[in-house]
Amino acid sequence: MWRNTLVRTTWMGLPICILTALAGPYMFPVLLSAKWEQAGRIAAILSVPAFFAFVTGSVDRCWAIVGVNWYMPALQLLKSASSLAAAGAAHVFKLTFDRCLFLLAFQMSAIYVLDGYWEMRFVQEADARSRRAFP
Repeated sequence: MWRNTLVRTTWMGLPICILTALAGPYMFPVLLSAKWEQAGRIAAILSVPAFFAFVTGSVDRCWAIVGVNWYMPALQLLKSASSLAAAGAAHVFKLTFDRCLFLLAFQMSAIYVLDGYWEMRFVQEADARSRRAFP
C-alpha cells in the first residue's frame, strides 16, 4: 500500500512539475504580466522540491503510526540546520539569487528524498516485527 501510494502520487505530480519547470518562466508573464517573469523562474526552480514534497507528503506520518516518536523533531532539526548551512554557504560564496535558490531547492529536495527513504524503512521494520510476532 505504501509503495502504491508513492507510485500514484509520483504519476500525479510529475506532469505538473514538468509543466511548471518548463513552462513556468513563460506562463507567468503571459498570464499575469511581464512583471511576473522572475516569479515564473522561481516557480520553475521550486517545482522540483515541490514535487518531492508532494510525493513524500502522502506518507510522511508513517513514523507516528509505527511509534518512532523521536523522528519528527530530528527531521525538523535536520531541515533547520541544512537550511542554515545552505544560507551560510550562499553568503560566504556570494551566490547570486538564482544560484542561492538552486542550492536551497537541492537542499529541500534532498531532505524530502531522505524523509521518504526513512519513512519506507520505518514501515519495513514495523512490517518485519509484526510478521515475527504473528507468523
